[in-house]
Amino acid sequence: MTDTEPLVRVESVSKRFPADRHAQVHAVTNVSLHIDHGETLAVVGESGCGKSTLANLIIRLHDPDEGRVVLNGLDITHLGPRELRPYRKTMQIVFQDPFASLDPRVRVGTSVAEPLKVHGIASGEAADERAGALFELVGLERSMLRNFPHQFSGGQRQRVCIARALALNPELVIADEAVSALDVSVQAQVMNLMLDLQQELG
Repeated sequence: MTDTEPLVRVESVSKRFPADRHAQVHAVTNVSLHIDHGETLAVVGESGCGKSTLANLIIRLHDPDEGRVVLNGLDITHLGPRELRPYRKTMQIVFQDPFASLDPRVRVGTSVAEPLKVHGIASGEAADERAGALFELVGLERSMLRNFPHQFSGGQRQRVCIARALALNPELVIADEAVSALDVSVQAQVMNLMLDLQQELG
């Protein structure tokens, strides 16, 4: 990777999904973009135009039919699950619906600490301490770590999801319409939080 290499390069990616036996939906067609380190990029468009599909292509939740995705100078387009795992730490996503993003049976502190344990970064008390620090970072009380998702408002749940996305110190965080499911008054709070975090964490 050179000093001028962007964090992410998306080169002419396309993705199609079957609509029925004889037709396909062209969700993303020949899209190219790059994201520099520390940059905030907004992708805008009407509902159904392929924004979420593009986000999933970038973080390799979908495989592109054409084109490639380059992360820190490495082409990750065709990496298998095992090969891709180390790079998962670099890329995280905050999904649109905070009500569907958290397991209702699991305490939120466990959900936030889980990525640390899965990637072997921290466990036990160290993981719990990191989860508490992340809660404070997103404006939640440490005492709430033992709560279940149903005990939070929509805005608080999205803060939990943001904390979980930040657990691995990722270089790239994709917010896939992360406030669209929230009340208008709460949308501004979460957007301001994300802007503050971007400035604080780079």
